Amino acid sequence: MSYSRHAHRGLWCILCGLMLIALAGQDASAAADGDGSRERRVLESKLRMLEQILYHSKRARRIEAGGNRRAIALLEDAKNAYQQARTLFDSGDLEPARQASRVSLDNVTRAFALIVDTQGLNAQARERYRESLENIRVYEKALSDTARRKGLPLDKLLDQARVEALLHEAQGHAEKGDYTAALRILSRASARVESALSRARARETVTYALEFKTPADEYRYEYDRNRSYVSLAQVLLNTAPAEMRRRIPLIKRLIAKSEQQVARAEKLKQAGDMAQALVAIEQANKTIVQALRMGGLAL
Repeated sequence: MSYSRHAHRGLWCILCGLMLIALAGQDASAAADGDGSRERRVLESKLRMLEQILYHSKRARRIEAGGNRRAIALLEDAKNAYQQARTLFDSGDLEPARQASRVSLDNVTRAFALIVDTQGLNAQARERYRESLENIRVYEKALSDTARRKGLPLDKLLDQARVEALLHEAQGHAEKGDYTAALRILSRASARVESALSRARARETVTYALEFKTPADEYRYEYDRNRSYVSLAQVLLNTAPAEMRRRIPLIKRLIAKSEQQVARAEKLKQAGDMAQALVAIEQANKTIVQALRMGGLAL
């Protein structure tokens, strides 16, 4: 899962949990020592921290400016509990004040957990945008090379003006920081280029009908094929010409993704789920073939 709502929820729960543990430990230590002055200082420090979180933090401002009613209500409850804690503290009722501060912290933690980290999500979308754009350029180069090699008219295979228009539109969204919208546009451009490349490479390969006695035999065949492709990809990386080196990071990412899919397939096989293991190993092979095609191999 991406670094999204669930990751931030866990982060804030851990942060606030640690904060409570630390402050509770300080409270207990102060009480054990019989040091009322120190106990008061610890609680006052906790209240100042709560005030900063509730009234001055960016997340609190995002909740107030947003439309999540549940988060707004929880933040308001947290503020009310804080005000109660502050009043109790000022009147010298330290234990009730401490309990109210814990209620406040619990409510604000729950409120923050409801807010999606849009900055984190957009950063991920920005990275996917760059990868997608690189993919499109690689496929365009492969299409151009294939068309030239086979003597095919490139303008009959792909409406290049339309693709460039889509790329320009995506760039406009990206420059505004809206990478999610940019990705949606790029996916349309990518589909056009990949479809053209498939048509250009039609009948380049021969398909053989393979028959297997058992699913295990079929899995072993697909697994061995994957290992051969991975070996080929490593040779490709080690002998890459200068003009292909800019694609190497993307090829490596695809190889790594294929390896993850193989690992999943092996776990499924060991668990006895051969049907899903076959699906997973076939996905791994599609991924490694994509890497090889980006390296200029017509598979």
